Amino acid sequence: MFNKPKRLNKERQAKNSHFESEPKGKAILMELSGK
Repeated sequence: MFNKPKRLNKERQAKNSHFESEPKGKAILMELSGK
């Protein structure tokens, strides 16, 4: 049970870094945070 949150965090970090590396992802993140 303790391994699942860690795996999710790693997947989230990977997605976040992928979004940050892409300008489109940044625009999407700003849109989501704006709402």
